[in-house]
Amino acid sequence: MELAASGTAQPDSSAKNSPQEESPAIGVLFAAVSLGILFVALRVFRKIRHQQQLAAAQKLFEEQRDAEWQRLVGKYGEEIAARVVAQKVWQGMTVEQLIESWGSPADIDREIVRTRTKETWKYVQTGKNRFANRVYLENGIVIGWKT
Repeated sequence: MELAASGTAQPDSSAKNSPQEESPAIGVLFAAVSLGILFVALRVFRKIRHQQQLAAAQKLFEEQRDAEWQRLVGKYGEEIAARVVAQKVWQGMTVEQLIESWGSPADIDREIVRTRTKETWKYVQTGKNRFANRVYLENGIVIGWKT
């Protein structure tokens, strides 16, 4: 017998660090690292795509704002266009300018007296027949307001 001749039994070196035992551990580690890298890459790409969408939306908004400004300047002139864009109300303002500035009212009260039409345009309803802002018009021209 060979084992008896050598005097000691040699442990099986193939069982100690065999490639078959290390390979699954390395494969699992590689898969975990790969998934982590993939997850990070997906998050980065999503963030980049989101930033691109925000930039595109911002550009579209600015283009629309510039087009609206040009339309208002062409229609009313630069001074009145600036007031409308700033959502101002002033005496002498027309109904059309008021709608461009503040939008359509929540409610309108009308009173017709001989040759005059008096209207109260009400904005920002706070309760039943309660409004934060009122604009008073006579024959389609703003004569006053209450905010």
